[in-house]
Amino acid sequence: MVIQNGPHNWPNADGLLQSPIDINQDIVKNAPECEPMKFVNYHRVFDGEIVNNGHSRTNRGQVLRDRFIDYDHLKLG
Repeated sequence: MVIQNGPHNWPNADGLLQSPIDINQDIVKNAPECEPMKFVNYHRVFDGEIVNNGHSRTNRGQVLRDRFIDYDHLKLG
């Protein structure tokens, strides 16, 4: 299996604020002393529709406010 990392493999998602996130594996550091991320309420079924308007996403139906990632050691930038 060939891993295709980087925005050059995602021609429609190469902006600075796009998803998927381009994780540079050459500079990622393993931190085994850190607690694992906790994905809170991600197991719940979403009853609705998520719409991408090109700038953000909107929900139709159930609101997703109670889903979050709990991780104290995350550093961005």
